[in-house]
Amino acid sequence: MNTLLKTRKMLRHDWSAGLRQSMGIYALTVIYILSVCAVFDHQFSEWEQMPGVAGRPPAVWDYLAFLFEGMEPYDFKMQNGFRLPAIWMMTFLLFLLSVAKYPRSDMYGIGQQLLLKSKSRTAWWLSKTVWTILAAIVYYTVCFAVLLLYLAFTHGVSWQPSDITLTVLPGFGELSLLEQVLWLVAVPVVTLCTLGLFELVFGILYSAVVGVIAAVSALLAALYFNLGALPGGTCILLRSCLGISGGFSLGACLTIAAATSVLYAAVGCLLFYKLDLYGNHEV
Repeated sequence: MNTLLKTRKMLRHDWSAGLRQSMGIYALTVIYILSVCAVFDHQFSEWEQMPGVAGRPPAVWDYLAFLFEGMEPYDFKMQNGFRLPAIWMMTFLLFLLSVAKYPRSDMYGIGQQLLLKSKSRTAWWLSKTVWTILAAIVYYTVCFAVLLLYLAFTHGVSWQPSDITLTVLPGFGELSLLEQVLWLVAVPVVTLCTLGLFELVFGILYSAVVGVIAAVSALLAALYFNLGALPGGTCILLRSCLGISGGFSLGACLTIAAATSVLYAAVGCLLFYKLDLYGNHEV
């Protein structure tokens, strides 16, 4: 049985078992996105009262930009206090929690039996890698679906960004529809994949808690040391070319996120293949 066939069989198990373990976090994500929508609406109502602001209702892109805008480059010499973009951070943290527990628990559960049966550590790791990528897509889809439903019952679904987004992210108004989709769908999804695979390496090697701590530490480092190559650093819109001159371009964000995703997956596969994580040589 070749590696790809073994991977496909393991993935069937991972897909159903992993999804069941993540349902609680997905339910929490629904509540979270609704809360973020309420916060944005409050800010939007205050924005509308300012003179010279057009009365265009908020659109899908406005809420997504609000989720992933992050914060401006942090200058330790100029800043007097600790700042944290709570919404940006929480959006990624919920995803980390949704994928934290399953890979490690499966490693000592049914997954161990599948590993013994297949005798392929590579297939086992590839299955977990693909599952993490699918989990990122599912998580983003949940966020997007809740947002669409919220708009359908409140302002109506619109794709024309309002003045608040065009002010915060001036470059957004110059984008085509395809570029808008790439910035607010593709970049976040690929960044989630990068973050999830980074967490997966530490989660499998050590524990789920260590995986979350490592990923959160990487997010904080990306924020405060302006390290775009770290997980999460490619999806800080206020530091992209949309928000500042000389910021990351769309191509750079997608390339860096995709390349680091492949790197983490490859490093994890090598370590899982070489290290005796089970304390014996039977697996």
